[in-house]
Amino acid sequence: MRYLLPIALILSTPAFAQPCSDANEVHKLLEKDYSEKPFIEMDDNLGRHLVIYLNASTLSWTAVSLDKEKKITCAVAAGSNFKPANLKEFFGDPS
Repeated sequence: MRYLLPIALILSTPAFAQPCSDANEVHKLLEKDYSEKPFIEMDDNLGRHLVIYLNASTLSWTAVSLDKEKKITCAVAAGSNFKPANLKEFFGDPS
């Protein structure tokens, strides 16, 4: 439930008045209001460009999908407690 609040806050800001918004405006909003900077970027198998923004001090993060041609960004998810994955937790000890 605590992860829904950051998403609601981001989606309720002027830059997210629509589900998707101008990529430059979203970038500015995440850097100014949340001190989040692009941390990881990748392309998925559907042709979307995904970017994870991270605030290294607070460990808040936002995942966005970016349409490079239209210069539109859509918020996908947001949350807190960013950390490396604990693979043993998911897959057990390999030995």
